[in-house]
Amino acid sequence: MSQAHEILERARNARLEGKYEDALRDHLWFHEHALDEDPSLAGVRLSFALRDWIYLAEQFPLARRALQAIRDRDTQRVLNGGATLQRFQDINAINSALGDDRATHELFVQIDAQIPELAQQCAELAMPSLVAVEDFTLARRYLPAPLERITALAQRLNEFAQELARRGNTSSAPALLSYVLNYTKEVRLITEVLRRTGEDELVEQVASAALEQLKSDALRDAVQREFETPGSTIAAMVAHAKAGEQPPRRPAMSDALAAMQRASQARERGEYAEALRLNQAIHDAPMPPPDERQEHSFRRFAFFEWGLLAREYPPALLAMQALREREAAQLEAEPELRFLCLVELNRHLPDPRHTLALFLQLESSAPALARRCFHYVADVLLECGAAAVLQRYLPEPQEGTRYRAQYLNDVVRDCTMPRRFGETQAFVDDLRLQCGVLKLNGNSAGAEALAATALSLIESEDTRDLARRELREPGTIAQLMADWRDAQS
Repeated sequence: MSQAHEILERARNARLEGKYEDALRDHLWFHEHALDEDPSLAGVRLSFALRDWIYLAEQFPLARRALQAIRDRDTQRVLNGGATLQRFQDINAINSALGDDRATHELFVQIDAQIPELAQQCAELAMPSLVAVEDFTLARRYLPAPLERITALAQRLNEFAQELARRGNTSSAPALLSYVLNYTKEVRLITEVLRRTGEDELVEQVASAALEQLKSDALRDAVQREFETPGSTIAAMVAHAKAGEQPPRRPAMSDALAAMQRASQARERGEYAEALRLNQAIHDAPMPPPDERQEHSFRRFAFFEWGLLAREYPPALLAMQALREREAAQLEAEPELRFLCLVELNRHLPDPRHTLALFLQLESSAPALARRCFHYVADVLLECGAAAVLQRYLPEPQEGTRYRAQYLNDVVRDCTMPRRFGETQAFVDDLRLQCGVLKLNGNSAGAEALAATALSLIESEDTRDLARRELREPGTIAQLMADWRDAQS
């Protein structure tokens, strides 16, 4: 391991130990000097290293300001005659880590005006930010031949898949899935630009070409599934990782779970003030970074416990309302983290209309982030009757249901009981959304027909019966899952 690699690992360990200034010092050194030490770290420097830096910034605000300062310094260098593709790539990667698409867009607009030949080189890197801020006119100018672009992307994916097949290395499945995910993201960017510039016929041509030019049936199926069910590729990557050896849980996560258990026990004993104190401490305490925990799942359970307390202890409800105001005040600084916290708080206050208003605001200010967060709020949008909003994100009902059923059939042929429960629940949740939109639009008969079709597409009789029961009696799968876990223990 090179010295630069050791310093990056040292930064990570320092963060986990709470030595935030030491961690920041090492991150600064790595970003500025790692390539002098080891040029092979170019990819790590703009991906894993920046990801760890953002984790540090969540606990140590000075780290965020330091990263912004580097970005601002390099931006000035670009504008003052030091413009290079590598420097723009650095700035773009930092802005992506910071969630600041607007800064990338503003810099690219200036490069486009002052150094058009460099803008041509940077356009592919800048494209996601141009789409995120909805500058579709500029994006379209740098997408002169969409079908040729699809051909080039498909050729790369085909060649990569063929090379993996030639090696016969099954451990490369995550790499292929990652390539599939990147391919679908690129295609979505292209079709979004064309759709928003009114070129619907070309959108259809691009979408067809994106599938037709893939040489493998398996690749086409994977890409089609990701188009119809965004997130399915990541789910497959997670499933592949779970099939291998699992690393031990970090003590920090165990401590958080233990704290939540103590809060629950205090509530059950009637020690409400202590339970509230523990719930507030859980929320305020630094948490392990997202790659070492399922943050959103943990927060949901934590807020669920707090919500139970609020039903019995009015001060806990007031504390949740105060926390919501505090989170809302920080929404602009950390939009994704704070938005998801606000969504969960609103579930227990309850205030679905506030969540709807927040999501509409997010759509306007950060459309790419709204797309990422849609599935967290889809049930709330349905509850609020926001049919038009739901239709912007959901696939066409019959096609979406068909591919979701195909995915469910593939999974349940050979999977564990917990996963069978989980995938069936996800299938039913998606079906409820589609049927709910049809009902909101006055098409109850269409909703019933869609539900019947969806159930008929499930090949396993047991799984079909499970989905039917969950549709009739929501909560059935959750109860069966709890019973199964009790039986295992």
